[in-house]
Amino acid sequence: MERKRDAMDLKILLKNYYSLAKIDIKEDTYDLYFNMIQEMKGDMERIGIRILGEKIAFILKKSGNVKSKLVKILEEELKKDDDNLMYRMIGSSDDFSAEYSKNVERIEDLLNGIKTEAVR
Repeated sequence: MERKRDAMDLKILLKNYYSLAKIDIKEDTYDLYFNMIQEMKGDMERIGIRILGEKIAFILKKSGNVKSKLVKILEEELKKDDDNLMYRMIGSSDDFSAEYSKNVERIEDLLNGIKTEAVR
């Protein structure tokens, strides 16, 4: 049960990061993130998740192998067929198929941000 709650907490953070940090993001967004905005068709939730990934990468830059362990964990979760992180992020009232696909996209965006490590 604990892993399910952790996954749901992560989903809430990813889903709402842009709203929570929009002042910080908006100041930099249009000039520094122009290509990302175009690539993600202005989807601010996805842009916020990618920026969060970049910030995580920046924080973990001097942490030795913690960043590579996190990348490995996320990559392994994306490869699993069942009982994976994206599955545990689905709430009981969610449309399973649509929400699962969205959760995969969220984790991929986070992972891409961590791999990019281009905090601006």
